[in-house]
Amino acid sequence: MDMLDRMKVTRAVVKEALRLRTPAIALPRTVKKDFPLTPGFIAKRGQLLMPSVWKITHDPVAYPDPDAFKPERWLFGDAERQTKNWVVFGSDPHSCMGKVYAMAHLMTLIGKASIER
Repeated sequence: MDMLDRMKVTRAVVKEALRLRTPAIALPRTVKKDFPLTPGFIAKRGQLLMPSVWKITHDPVAYPDPDAFKPERWLFGDAERQTKNWVVFGSDPHSCMGKVYAMAHLMTLIGKASIER
């Protein structure tokens, strides 16, 4: 994993690709207690909510120019601090168990492809 930790540009490319074309479409959650979702709507206990991952990862406040592929936003921009918008693998405590595995394999695949060309 030490080598993967040093692959900052590759990690940025993978994170941006996952943000731009997220593999998950929604994060289904069951409401645990009533709460106001908007001024006119109360989410009731037991209801299923399905927030859109695409909408969250394309928030122009968190990611300016959200439809553009800009890996540099992970290196020099504000993207790393937008943790509430990085939900590609779900969110704690409900994040995907395969997150580290998937990131490692995607980074390795890109690294291997760049060496073999």
